[in-house]
Amino acid sequence: MKKKLLLLMTLTAGLSLALISSAGAATYGGSATGAEVTVPATGTTIRAATGSLSISGGGAEAALLVGDIPGSATAGVVSLSAGVMHSAIVGLDATQAETSMADVSLTVSGNQITADFLMARSAASCGPAVTGSSQLTNLVINGQTITVTGAPNQTVALPNGTAIINEQISSIVGTSAELIVNALHVTTTDSITHQQLADVVPDNSSMGHLVYIDHAFDVTVQSTSITFNGTCTFSGTGTGTIGGVSGPVNFTVSVTDNGEPGTADTFEIHVTGAVQYNSSFGPVLLSGGNIQAHNLPCQ
Repeated sequence: MKKKLLLLMTLTAGLSLALISSAGAATYGGSATGAEVTVPATGTTIRAATGSLSISGGGAEAALLVGDIPGSATAGVVSLSAGVMHSAIVGLDATQAETSMADVSLTVSGNQITADFLMARSAASCGPAVTGSSQLTNLVINGQTITVTGAPNQTVALPNGTAIINEQISSIVGTSAELIVNALHVTTTDSITHQQLADVVPDNSSMGHLVYIDHAFDVTVQSTSITFNGTCTFSGTGTGTIGGVSGPVNFTVSVTDNGEPGTADTFEIHVTGAVQYNSSFGPVLLSGGNIQAHNLPCQ
């Protein structure tokens, strides 16, 4: 039987130090990928891949409002339905990679897997040292709710394979460090495809996207174009929907980064245009995910 692999949230963060004269110079590396599926019969299919980080650092990002992989791309072996998918990697004083996706429904060779939210994070820093983590909310595999321990390499047996949660593969050799983190790595004994989607920003320019859903008021706002003003407030344009009616909108978002793991971070949004909406109760705590501010006064 041929083996098939499916990796959700694949991250590699790498950093090495080389002596130049008497000074230490950092060399960066790594990438972030939302989803990767490999079936020998059809190749490899990738979604939301940043590409490789420049050795001089900087940043790269990839975002999709819909991260689906249809069964037709994998000869019917794998089918992935996913909402917004985002991957990012930044090389400054350390290398940090993060990727996330929402509303995940996955079929892998007869195995049914669902989750409300997935996120993986990886970092490599001077020392050298590495750290990584994964967040999986409401994970259900073949009808069984899985208690995610947070420990690296938690394994769940499948009838025809395995699912590894928070898979971490690290390497520290000399002054170099690397950590690969997969939020969910499914392996079975069958077959999967190849297509590459990536949006790479090789410098330190601003980048980002927004998908916001308020189920209580039937409001959705989404955009892949936002503008930063150098603080922790940003604005943008996009499409809004309320009560089934859609149209163009403008929005302003304010965030705070209150440290790791993100449970104390806050988010606030104000929308004008076709949709009139305000998170009128002020900033709210995140119930999942994380806000990370790099060189911004968001604390």
